[in-house]
Parts: sequence; structure tokens; C-alpha cells
Amino acid sequence: MPEEAVAMRVQVVTLPEPDADDQWCELLIPTAAPEIGKQWTDTGEIHEHHDLKGRAEGETRTVPGHPAVTRILRQHIEDESSSRVICSSRGSRAASCGCVPSSS
Repeated sequence: MPEEAVAMRVQVVTLPEPDADDQWCELLIPTAAPEIGKQWTDTGEIHEHHDLKGRAEGETRTVPGHPAVTRILRQHIEDESSSRVICSSRGSRAASCGCVPSSS
């Protein structure tokens, strides 16, 4: 879901060693940040952080990442200084409708 992708940080990505036979990665989704609009949030920010839908408070979701995703994420982490997995061209949080890895 886009609201989960924009909330992801590099710290929640577990990549296998580059020379490992199994190149599936693991993404830990801790929260969602739906784009609400700053006029509708208490903080004046465009996104609000929420627990994941259909899960207990504080519960996370683990998602396997295909080896192609592992390659993209590994390159992104090496190339970018942002702590975000998905970010805008300026390195800030991307809009939910524009979720693509910034290394693309």
C-alpha cells in the first residue's frame, strides 16, 4: 500500500549478504502514513502516522522482497543519503500517488 511505502525507512530493510545464494530481502512495515492533507491533521503535516489497518496497536508486518527488489534497494541505499526507502527527487517524503524507488 502506498501509505506503508512512504512510511518505510532504510532501518526496516534486511538485505542478504551480496554473495548469498538466497537474495530475497525482508521489509518490516511498522506503520502507515496516509496522505491526509495538512488542513486535516493535528500537526499541520500532510501525512499522519497510524498503526497498520487490521492489526493490533504497535504490531508490524513482514513482507518478503523479491531478489529484483533487493538489487534496487541495495543500490538505492548505496546511492542515496536519505533514510527513507521511498522519497521524492529532493530526498523528502514522496506523495502517496508517486511511490517509486528514488533510484529509478
